[in-house]
Amino acid sequence: MSSLQLRPYQEADAPAWDDFVDHCMDATFFHRIGWRRVITEAFGHDCHYWLAERDDEIVGVLPLVRVRSLLFGDNLVSMPFGVYGGVATAEPEVRTALQDKACQLADSLGVGSL
Repeated sequence: MSSLQLRPYQEADAPAWDDFVDHCMDATFFHRIGWRRVITEAFGHDCHYWLAERDDEIVGVLPLVRVRSLLFGDNLVSMPFGVYGGVATAEPEVRTALQDKACQLADSLGVGSL
């Protein structure tokens, strides 16, 4: 089995991202890449979308959004304004790797919670 690679989402990944989401049992409508644009443009939040690849094929995705609020503080959230979020994958190894990446990102951003 090839090694797992994690990297930030890039605009060129949009078709492959949505194709993965469409076929992943863990993914929901809120994992679709269009939500990234909605959150960025409508709400002005910074998005940190990550994907896991093996052999140049997406095997997991994790949408994260930095939400800053005077009332609730500075947080890293998967799918604010949506019903479901979190890691979407069929592989436990990928889930763990993306969750670890989320923790590293939260630490580096200095947010109050993840």
